[in-house]
Amino acid sequence: MHQQPCNCTTRQSCTEIIQDGGFEQASFTPGSYTSATDGMTLDGGHWTVHTDGSRLANGFASVGVINDYLSLFYKTPDGNNFVYIGYYPTGGGNAPPYPACSIVQTITLQGGRHYKLSLLESAYKYTGDNTPGSIKVQILPASGPPIYTKSFSVPAYSNWVPKQDDDVFIPPTAGGSYQIVLSNDVNSVAVIDAVSLCEQN
Repeated sequence: MHQQPCNCTTRQSCTEIIQDGGFEQASFTPGSYTSATDGMTLDGGHWTVHTDGSRLANGFASVGVINDYLSLFYKTPDGNNFVYIGYYPTGGGNAPPYPACSIVQTITLQGGRHYKLSLLESAYKYTGDNTPGSIKVQILPASGPPIYTKSFSVPAYSNWVPKQDDDVFIPPTAGGSYQIVLSNDVNSVAVIDAVSLCEQN
């Protein structure tokens, strides 16, 4: 039987799988940010950070929660907080490849179901750094290859783009516990918000 794609258009019309996909559980002074290193969790404890912490000539590998830090980033259209994954520039002059970083959350998916993946994405606003934005999304079982992999990209200096989305189908025999992994490409940085994976009710 042919499976129809999930038609989730709002959070109210579907069952949300991801916890704190808007990164709003972090509470701190507007215009500031907090960085996390390998093994730490973001505020709220739902996302685990993976980064080698490498330092570059003008920056460092990091994952951070941002609250309207407008000298470097654009103001998010979704709430107050958002996340960057990749490297944090402290000045111009870095050249790719950059260290890869990621955030990971454990989720439970049902076999034979369609889910709608969506997120907001931007790049650095800072004119001294022309790094494009790219986020790779993977859904990984406990062992074996990913059951889903896709990258979403925006050009350098891009303001927040409309929702990037895709349909994710879980084969009937493949339900269970998974990890959703969000990582930067080594030639770019990921600036994201409003990450959602929903199953239509």
